Formats: sequence, structure tokens, C-alpha cells
Amino acid sequence: SSAEAEIRLGAIAYANNDREGAHKLVDGIIEREPTNAKALLQKAQWLNFENKPQEALQQAQAAAKADPKNVSALYLLGVVQARLRMRKEAIASFNEVLRLNPRASAAQINLANLSLLEGTPNAAVSFAEGAIANAPNSPDARASLVRALIGRGETARAAQELAPLQKQYPNVAIVHSLTGTLKMQQKDYAGARAEYEKALQLNGTLVEAVAGLTSVDMAQNKIPEA
Repeated sequence: SSAEAEIRLGAIAYANNDREGAHKLVDGIIEREPTNAKALLQKAQWLNFENKPQEALQQAQAAAKADPKNVSALYLLGVVQARLRMRKEAIASFNEVLRLNPRASAAQINLANLSLLEGTPNAAVSFAEGAIANAPNSPDARASLVRALIGRGETARAAQELAPLQKQYPNVAIVHSLTGTLKMQQKDYAGARAEYEKALQLNGTLVEAVAGLTSVDMAQNKIPEA
């Protein structure tokens, strides 16, 4: 009970920008109780938020080891592994999340994206479809399906799945980036460039859009610009 209260106090401190005090509280719990999965998970979440993925990985691994059925710990472990490009390990973590909770759409979305990176678009489509079945109103799930369908070369169906996102989220960067990728597949380079540029106007740090513009330049043999 004491540890639970301290974790909550730490969360309040962290939310009020007292990161040092928050970490001190949780570190004290971990020192007393090295296998306290909730404390380890909280520590891992903060480190991941602070862009310290290597340190977050250690804490997330410890949390998952302390409580192998803790879905939140396994999910965060997968997120951190994906950040560190440990794709095989991340896929294993997210699959374990799904084994424990088959309705975990967030894990399915991550598995869809990782499957694309691993060059298995069929698996990506399957995971994305599962995510939509579990969370039919999730824009992230639909976006993952659009990516997967483009990866499998099904541009007509991808356009059909993208249409509701374009209508509902006209000012969201990732929607314009996906539209740009679809236009690239259709060899509409001018249209793709316009969509990627719009995406970057909305979110200047969207790597997917920068990569898309690079692809457009390469397709048009503009090597210096690329």
C-alpha cells in the first residue's frame, strides 16, 4: 500500500514538472523492492518520455520479468524496442501482449507497422485489419491499414480506406503524408509533392513526409535535392 501511494505521489509530482522529486520517490521504491513491477514500469515510462530509450529498455525489461503477465509492461517494452530498432524483439513483445489480450488494438497497429518494415505486407494487412475489428473508430488503426495496403500494392483499396480519414481529419499531417504516398504509387509526383509539403507545414518533424519528398525527388532524378 505504501509503494502504491508513493507511485501515485510520484506521478503527481511528475505531472507538476517536479521530475527530480518524482524519480526520487520511485527510485526509493525500486531500491526497497527491486521486483516491484508497477514502480519499474513507471520509471520506464518516464525515461521513454524523456527520450532515454536505452535506460527505459532496462527498466521495461525488469518490469516484464517481475510480472510476465503485465500487459502494460510488455507493451511498453515493445514500444522501446521498436524505438531502438530491435524489430524482432519488439514483434515478440507485441505478440505476447496479444496472447494475453487479443483485443489490444495498439499492439496490432505496432505489429502492422513493424511487419511492413520487415517486408511482410500480408502480415501487416492482417494485423491492421485485426486492429480495426477491435477498434473500428481508431484513426491510427485505419492509417496502419492504408500503409499496409499501399505496401501490398493495393492502391484502389488503400484509397477507399483513406477517404474517411481525409474527410474527418483534413488538417492532420499524417493523413496528407499517406495521401502523398498513395499518389507516389500512382506516379502522380506533383500531387505527392504537394501532399508531403502540406504534411510538413502541419508537422515539421514528420519523418515520413521528409522521406516521401526524398522519394519524389529521386523519382524525378533530382538527386541533389534528394
